[in-house]
Amino acid sequence: MKRHLMLSVALALATGSMLTAQPFHPGPPPFGELRALDLTEAQQLAIHAIMEKHRDAHMTREKALRTQEKALMDAMTDPTSTDAQLRTLHTAASEARFTLLMDERATMLEIQTILTPAQQARAKELRQQPPPMGDEPPPPMP
Repeated sequence: MKRHLMLSVALALATGSMLTAQPFHPGPPPFGELRALDLTEAQQLAIHAIMEKHRDAHMTREKALRTQEKALMDAMTDPTSTDAQLRTLHTAASEARFTLLMDERATMLEIQTILTPAQQARAKELRQQPPPMGDEPPPPMP
């Protein structure tokens, strides 16, 4: 029973980490709204330069996060792992995720300096909207 519970928790954590992974390009928030801001060519080039400047550091931090999350998942499925070991690994993974989020925030704040006040207001409005649902209807309830 304990092993089954550990595997369930590990699967839930692994699934959660896959769902929260953010690619480093315009797409999901925080950069997805850029497509809807009617950027000038100069703004597009400036934003591209900002993203390129941050790319290597971001990729390094993203790799560190994946490494920490894998170590945690491996320990979760190891019945010999202690609570203290799991707590230490969880803290390390959490710190790696926070570092990555701060990196994304720095990039986003730098990009905001390129936008006009109207574009900044529109970006804020777009971030507050719920994500669009797919075109497919939800599956029928059993």
